[in-house]
Amino acid sequence: MPVKKDAMKIALVQMDSVIGDFEGNVGKIVELSGKAMASQGRDHAPDLVVFPELVVCGYPPMDLLDQATFVERNLSALRALQKALPSEAAVAVGYVDKNRSGSGRSLVNAYSVIFGGKIVFTQTKTLLPTYDVFDEARYFEPAKTRKVFTPTGGRIGFAICEDFWWEAPPSPSFKYEVDPVKDLLDSSIDLLIVPSASPFVTGKIETRLALARGSTSQGRIPVLYCNAVGANDSLVFDGRSFAMRPDGSLAGICGWGEEILLFDTGSLKAESMTLEGARAGSVSPATLKIDAPVEEQHKAIVAGIRDYMRKSGFEKACLGLSGGIDSALIAILAAEAIGASNIACLSMPSRFSSEG
Repeated sequence: MPVKKDAMKIALVQMDSVIGDFEGNVGKIVELSGKAMASQGRDHAPDLVVFPELVVCGYPPMDLLDQATFVERNLSALRALQKALPSEAAVAVGYVDKNRSGSGRSLVNAYSVIFGGKIVFTQTKTLLPTYDVFDEARYFEPAKTRKVFTPTGGRIGFAICEDFWWEAPPSPSFKYEVDPVKDLLDSSIDLLIVPSASPFVTGKIETRLALARGSTSQGRIPVLYCNAVGANDSLVFDGRSFAMRPDGSLAGICGWGEEILLFDTGSLKAESMTLEGARAGSVSPATLKIDAPVEEQHKAIVAGIRDYMRKSGFEKACLGLSGGIDSALIAILAAEAIGASNIACLSMPSRFSSEG
């Protein structure tokens, strides 16, 4: 993989996948890879374009993984990417692969780097969560080893989502046996990349930043976090992909929409870019804004309504209004998500409704 000088330029692409829409996801990965490569001009193109966990099939695929056709179409989509991606672009994507070890669960949660039409590196996920909304151990076999990707510009470790959360177990009484980040730091990596599909929870961005600061303090290396965005079923993904410098300061962070974050390991500077090509500029620690809990929840609800409607194929909604605050608030949120012109409201007062 060609790298300019001694530094690397990494593009984090927080993308909104649709579960099972392999053709659509592949098309979007190719399109966004091209935008990332063209964002700085041909002579300054990123050396590596990074996408979220399971971006090829969408997250969470759940019991669709029990269908052989789903897994095969997911692998066919990976092969299509090998042919469709620009040969000069190194692109890292998450997908479902078959467990080829001969024992254990039949599938693995895989993450690969594609370059020149070939898969040049693969790491599978080690820590498979089974708490809260997660049930990954039901489907996947955990990785037994952590490998290091070694392009010309340095040594890169990939900690896939939960692999990054060893220091923040689901409960005080639970502890993972393996610490993937420590293994990677022990292997003398120069950069840690975290491809993720981490659902929104109020205040979770602060936990992610704290975990990244822990890794930077231990390894004195940059940490790049690339998260999914959008909503699938009951889960909302807030994006908020970020780049953190070795000293724990934040170089840049994305918002809640589809966006690209560009990071230079030489200058340790980051720049965000909307998918329309407009540069949003860099974000310093002094200007980072953490939303208040009610603001975060507002954004999550609107994102959830918008993507549920879009991914279910609905363009319009009909709402019954009782005259109370609950239905009125729902109408406001729906209008914000899909536009007031797409909503028909019916007045349905009861004997409990106020005259107002």
